[in-house]
Amino acid sequence: MSNTSYSFKENSHVIVNQGGEKKVMKKILSVALSTAMAFSMFASVAFGADAKLTPEQQFNALKEAGIVSGFPDGLSHLEKTLTRAELAKIIVNSLSLEPVDATSYNDKNYANHWGRTYIEAATQAGILNGKDAAKKLFDPNGAVTVQELAKVLVTALKLEVPADANNTASAWAKGYVAAAVNAGYLADGINYQAQATRSQAVVAAYAIYEAAQVPTVKSYKVVDSKNVEFTLSNDEVVKVTLEKALEANKETEVTFKTAAGEEVTAKITWVVTEATKVESVSASNLKQVVVTFDGEVDKATAEDASNYTLSNSLTAESASLSADGKTVTLTLKGDKPSDVMTNQKEYKLTISNVKAGSKVLSVKDFKFTPLDNAVPTATAVQALGNKTVKVTFSEPIYRANASSITIDGKAAVGYAEVAGNVVIFKLYSTLENAEHTISIANVEDFVPFKSAPQELKFTVVEDKEAPTVAAVEKASFETVRIKFSEPVDKATVLGSNVYWLQGSTKKYAGTNVTQISDDTYEFDFSANRIQYATALYLNGIKDYSGNTIAADTKVEVNPVVDQTRPEVVNAELNDDNKTFVIKFSKSLLTSSANDEAHYIVRDADGNEVRKSKTAVLRADGKTVDVTLVQALDLGKTYTLEVAGVQDTTILGNSSLPFSKKFEVANTSKATVSIDKLSSDNKIVVNFSKTVALSGDGAATSFDKYYYSKDSGTTWNKIPDSTDLRVSPDSKSVILTFDVDDLDVDVITNFRVQLIKDTDDQYIAGLYQDFNSSSIGTGTAPALKVTDAVYAVADNKIEVEFDKDLLAASVSASDFEVKAGVAKLSVISAALKSDNSKVVVLTLADGNKVDSNGNFGAYGKPTVTINANARTATAAGIAIAPNAIGQVAGDKIAGSLTNVTATTTAVTLAFSEDLATVTGATNLANIATDLELKKTNGDSVGFTVTSVSGTTVVLNITGGTTENVLQVKVKNDARFLKDVSGNLIKGSDLVEFVVVTP
Repeated sequence: MSNTSYSFKENSHVIVNQGGEKKVMKKILSVALSTAMAFSMFASVAFGADAKLTPEQQFNALKEAGIVSGFPDGLSHLEKTLTRAELAKIIVNSLSLEPVDATSYNDKNYANHWGRTYIEAATQAGILNGKDAAKKLFDPNGAVTVQELAKVLVTALKLEVPADANNTASAWAKGYVAAAVNAGYLADGINYQAQATRSQAVVAAYAIYEAAQVPTVKSYKVVDSKNVEFTLSNDEVVKVTLEKALEANKETEVTFKTAAGEEVTAKITWVVTEATKVESVSASNLKQVVVTFDGEVDKATAEDASNYTLSNSLTAESASLSADGKTVTLTLKGDKPSDVMTNQKEYKLTISNVKAGSKVLSVKDFKFTPLDNAVPTATAVQALGNKTVKVTFSEPIYRANASSITIDGKAAVGYAEVAGNVVIFKLYSTLENAEHTISIANVEDFVPFKSAPQELKFTVVEDKEAPTVAAVEKASFETVRIKFSEPVDKATVLGSNVYWLQGSTKKYAGTNVTQISDDTYEFDFSANRIQYATALYLNGIKDYSGNTIAADTKVEVNPVVDQTRPEVVNAELNDDNKTFVIKFSKSLLTSSANDEAHYIVRDADGNEVRKSKTAVLRADGKTVDVTLVQALDLGKTYTLEVAGVQDTTILGNSSLPFSKKFEVANTSKATVSIDKLSSDNKIVVNFSKTVALSGDGAATSFDKYYYSKDSGTTWNKIPDSTDLRVSPDSKSVILTFDVDDLDVDVITNFRVQLIKDTDDQYIAGLYQDFNSSSIGTGTAPALKVTDAVYAVADNKIEVEFDKDLLAASVSASDFEVKAGVAKLSVISAALKSDNSKVVVLTLADGNKVDSNGNFGAYGKPTVTINANARTATAAGIAIAPNAIGQVAGDKIAGSLTNVTATTTAVTLAFSEDLATVTGATNLANIATDLELKKTNGDSVGFTVTSVSGTTVVLNITGGTTENVLQVKVKNDARFLKDVSGNLIKGSDLVEFVVVTP
């Protein structure tokens, strides 16, 4: 028998992945057994140790399952052997194949052989082959050997065949026999070329029968990256939650258990065409960043450069999506090496609003490091007519000039224009129509590396055809992007060459024309918005051969109304801790972007801080610098809120609400000041930050403090007899000297050195020296001169001092609050939670102030510090008595107090005077802080017509027939303020009656 006598095709139905019914399971088992019954010399010893049934018992179990039947005498006759025809019949019956009435073999008496139709069926199914292909012989009565059946079994079960098998089988069968032995189906060391008996075939068949009881995976559904639903061959559905998320488009092996506890292993692939994440960010040159997604992304949002924000003040000027929709190349704005990235320096990229199907992909601070270690190379050369040569390089070019090239061995005379990785060489001489050779060298990239010498051939063909418009790639009411039929001369692509007609008036594009590529430009119509589907007219645009586009070339455009609201894609706080840099996704209306009311900074308690600020839109039209008058306090947390900023579109879309918390890191080094209290022989060393009390920088070490008796020429460590104490807040050290141990009567020169703060930083300068002019006299903390006293609630007044105070020392009895002749009762005093310089006084219920900070007709109260006050600094210096501060204003939010209405107008009354608002845009902003509804919850349209005094007047759009309406001030109101600049407090829905005039 040849080594190809018995074989299964890879797609033969040895195991059928169907189930759920007994009949189907029997078919599966029949198929499995039909393979196993082809074996004879498979040793029962391979299963003897683990088998619970004898071969005879296994035969009976298979017979009971309807898979095999006995001989006419009722016995199994496991001692008998198996012929090739018998094997064919077993296979055909097991697979439910129809016998085939044909004659393909030339064996003697084959036409009349009982097994012919089974042999033909098995042959046509590709399961069995003839014994001698050349002579077309099958040998139906021939016996089956162990090694032949080993091949059938190993192929059917797809066992791994070792390449280095060493046994007594024939050379062609060694691997198959070894695989069967390794799998436990065949005993080791038997005669593999001997005939097979049915006994071991039953043992092997029963093992396959048991294995077939475990269901297989019929199908699977990937719900998401961590959840998969498997449908098994018995129709059981198993939902599996994975510990590790699947990777898109990567085959993964998953093992899980069925409801019966059976373990199933399957290989699955999460097929993803739409992107789910950013796979990588890289830069192989210094002007381009490559963003690779794990699938396809939306072209429009992927190519919107404003959706990408880079660190280190870098800006993406353009974004280009690859043909497969998975890779975006960002080209940075800047023409010099100092404008772009630095080699091998880490950068961060934030991505927002890039869409993939129904998903929006966002990534914050994806780190990458550019590595440009290759010189630029020319990849293509093209003649643009007879006087211009276009050279495309492997990366963006920084600098090139005509001296960088020679043509046909002659120096080129002309000049070069650089646009990304393209250099246009404009020649003063005319090239003839022929093939030419250009030699290129010393073209610089942004490292700058210079290109090595290269020679490339190109052909010049005279160009007499004028450029045409190839396509309008996109159009809105504000911008139109046009692709030309060929590269066009940038110098001729001007806003003054493109217009549309409003009646007979020409509406030209603005001067801001953006080159997308050498044949594609974007025109800005923000100043002359296109108002409807119309035609653009182009003039004066030329190609590099001087051919001019046809006069008044007409291009139909159908602008799409831009309804996308601008979003804040990134906001950062500068190192000065007072300037926020806020980048939006779209170009902004200057007047709206520069309105500081759109930007609010709140402290940890939700109060607006640093109200005085400026907002300035940068030249890019998308970035706003919001600068506070004073820096935010170190070590504290603030929230920036942004809302209502309008874009430049015809609809003036307002920005989506945005908020972000900022923790103002106290990264500055501690500074030192000295107070001398001579009467107590004390020096108080004050630090701007808490200091370390242990370790090498401990403020408790005597060797950190020195004094000098010769104006700093020599320094002496303070005596060991000095009493050294640390204030409870760890921001002051109190030194009390034994004057007898000092070499001077009065310390006039003092040094503090090598002390660390609790952030493990040494004090500024490592040491600080003080002399008589810089050593303080221990003055008491006093009220700040400006904005020292404020009413922050109707029963709370804040008092701010010029030095930090010790919380435990603050006493209500130290403060007297009076309004005219009326004395207001102070029931408690405590430091503000986030500011140790501010004392919060709480007034008794009967002594509350109004929302303007006034106590009735007596006006604003004053605060007096009583004599012998106990409130003090951590060093024990008490606050100065008799300092008087009048409440400078209020920080109390006003509230809605009353509503009246007619069918056309609603008047809202508030508890205090409001900041007067005029102008359509500002009144529209106020409207965003209010809601007007019917009692069924439906919104009612309105506009704000006036804000003055204590009232806001609303005009109901089209009037109303409702008898009752509801109104509220939103909790996140941003524009409605009192005269002191406090935002009005949000309210619940207030129901009111509409009075018919």
